[in-house]
Amino acid sequence: MKVALLGGTGNLGQLLLQQLLARGHRVHALVRAPEKLQLSDPLLTITRGDVRTAADVAAVVASQDAVINAVGGEGDVRSVAIGNVIAAMQQCRIRRLINLGGAGILQVGPLYLYQLPMFPSAMRAVTDEHRRVFEILRATNLDWTMICPPFMSTHAGTGRFAVKADYPFLLASLRIAFADVAKFVVDELQHCGFPRQRVAIAPC
Repeated sequence: MKVALLGGTGNLGQLLLQQLLARGHRVHALVRAPEKLQLSDPLLTITRGDVRTAADVAAVVASQDAVINAVGGEGDVRSVAIGNVIAAMQQCRIRRLINLGGAGILQVGPLYLYQLPMFPSAMRAVTDEHRRVFEILRATNLDWTMICPPFMSTHAGTGRFAVKADYPFLLASLRIAFADVAKFVVDELQHCGFPRQRVAIAPC
């Protein structure tokens, strides 16, 4: 599969890149600082650019089979990036998108998890941005999946985790390894088990 990857220099993004290449996928990564990727592979193309610039995103998305968006950052960078991604995908008639979000936008009754009083106040602003991205995706006709992990950590992955659509694992650990999230993202890319759904993930 030919995959456009946005956000490939972060803790999660670099593991996604490794997983994709290890499984034989051809990757075109859009990054602001290519020097941060200490990786060379015949299956990898790296383009310098900014996810906030529509032309940069369009150049990387063109001719791909799918897009993985793992963009982070402050303010409205996620919602600006997803707008550019969606426009590029629709222009090129690409349908498959996996987007990284957070557990706070999973559903608890009529509310998002982050709207409950027990949700950490320091995470509300970024989670509200995840919500905006989710609601933008819902209004499209793309085959999107939004992966919604809890806090991620750099400890070694186990390869064992539970997943389910739309609702959080309220009694599960609040931390999962970046490596396990990366594994699941690439699994989901290949098998498309959760089309047009949010996905909770928790360690077993």
